Amino acid sequence: MVELNVAKTEYAKSVIGKLAGFSIAFSGPTFNEFAVRVPHARAVHRRLLDRGILAGLALADAEPDDPAVADALLVCATEVTTSDDIARFAAALGEELAGGSGMRSELAGAAR
Repeated sequence: MVELNVAKTEYAKSVIGKLAGFSIAFSGPTFNEFAVRVPHARAVHRRLLDRGILAGLALADAEPDDPAVADALLVCATEVTTSDDIARFAAALGEELAGGSGMRSELAGAAR
């Protein structure tokens, strides 16, 4: 199961890392959780939650005095996370950055 979790996390990192405007916050090894740099992370987090999308943790809320994570979301992928889950999350992030301009199919296609 460890290998599966690492594989799912690496896949999620690769999909989200390809989105324009987003990047993986830290380059070290990860297991299940990783931080994603998101412009206006707190606001994006709130909007995703309002849409019913589990959007991880806004790290600025957990570590308000750490500027290194002010623009990051801590997200997770485990053995139960599917490729479709990852594609939906990536599409939702992309839509938020694009202001909801309907990029869902383009981003979901990039996630495959």
